[in-house]
Amino acid sequence: MKNLFVLAILLSSLSAHSAGTIDELIQLSGAKEGYEPCINEMLDPDMTLSKLPESDSPLYALVLEQNQQNEMLIQQYLSWEAVEPGVIRAYTSTYTEEELEYPLRLLQSELGRRDLSKSDKLKQEMDAQLSPILDEFQRKFSELSDSYGNKLDQLIEELEDAEKT
Repeated sequence: MKNLFVLAILLSSLSAHSAGTIDELIQLSGAKEGYEPCINEMLDPDMTLSKLPESDSPLYALVLEQNQQNEMLIQQYLSWEAVEPGVIRAYTSTYTEEELEYPLRLLQSELGRRDLSKSDKLKQEMDAQLSPILDEFQRKFSELSDSYGNKLDQLIEELEDAEKT
């Protein structure tokens, strides 16, 4: 919800035409379509769960809980909705409004040839916008993994103690 609010503020600061042009650039570039499969691959809980023997075991429940928390974390930090505002900011800080209004004509003009030289700047701007999100995701993911590891260690100890008695 916070991301939608930020996106709404950002888009309201641009003209409606520019926002539509950015959306068109994103669509034409296939950025969203190329990004979403990578995220969906990270969200495949069956990969881990299918390797566990019992669906009613404490270990299965712990892995299921971990997968659900991973999914929430990935959705919060890495979903298209989370990164799209940064992508939009990268475009708006790299291109002028004129360049955004005429993306197709731009590629056929002298200005378009200069546009090709801006692709490195656009990549740098995207990296700058997305790096803080990825850093925060890595920090949260590490915390979650450490918590999962501690719970797993505790569960293994409990199971070993139960076997001894």
